[in-house]
Amino acid sequence: MLTGKEFVSDYESNKEDIEKWFSIKCPEKYQRFAELLESKGSETAWKNIVDLYRYDKRLIFNAFRYVSFLEEYLRAIVVRNDGDEGAYDRWQERYMGDLERRMIELHEEGRSGIKNDSLEKDIDNVRELRNIVSHNKILIEKPYKEYLDS
Repeated sequence: MLTGKEFVSDYESNKEDIEKWFSIKCPEKYQRFAELLESKGSETAWKNIVDLYRYDKRLIFNAFRYVSFLEEYLRAIVVRNDGDEGAYDRWQERYMGDLERRMIELHEEGRSGIKNDSLEKDIDNVRELRNIVSHNKILIEKPYKEYLDS
């Protein structure tokens, strides 16, 4: 089991705090943040690791808000196009994958109201972000620039 001695440069001066957080959260995740710091030439001091962890968590919370709003927006477009009385309840119960497929169908039919030539690829990017956020993965280690350039 990881203790933190392996990757926290100032372990001894923060031992009590480290042990407390390792009992609550996964030490391997802290180790991954330390590796990210080290790869950028930064010191793997406990404060740096914790600050990076908190920063990533704030990014995840903010991304969750936007992804949730986008999912509701897409659901509204689908419900408006399906238009029958039970459409809203039916689409509330469906998975994001079902919603994505229906959205792409509507877009191909010209009924989505979204002007985007690469909707399918963009929806794939949103799905990947949603999965990172939903499964509480480390967001800052993803090559986000690839998504911006595509």
